[in-house]
This record gives sequence, structure tokens and C-alpha cells, in this order.
Amino acid sequence: MAREIDQLIRELGQNGWTAERTRGQHYKLTRSSGLIYFCSGTASDRRAIKNIRADIARLLTRGYVKGSSR
Repeated sequence: MAREIDQLIRELGQNGWTAERTRGQHYKLTRSSGLIYFCSGTASDRRAIKNIRADIARLLTRGYVKGSSR
């Protein structure tokens, strides 16, 4: 699973995102427009990759992620 997340992080890097690993084993993904998204670096759920992709697509189209305070 971690290998798939690393591949996703590389793909996002090619599309204008920068990734930073946190002390808590998460990724902080930032876009130059100011969008920020946190995801687990060690997801155990088999749907984790699909959920991350869907969250980022939502973030890009709506400007926020469901459940956020923004």
C-alpha cells in the first residue's frame, strides 16, 4: 500500500503539487494556489488511494474537501 501512495505522490508532483512528510507519517500536499491536503503515508484501507484521488479531485473542482471547516 505504501508503494502505491508513493507513486500517487510522484504523480501529483508532476501535476504541480509539492509533498512534505510530517513527523506523524502523513503527507502534506500543497499546490502553488494555496490549496493544502493531508493524507496518510501508511494507509491500511484498500480504498485509500481511490479516496485520496477523489478528495483531491473535489478539492480542485470545488476549492474545498467535504467535512473541512472552509
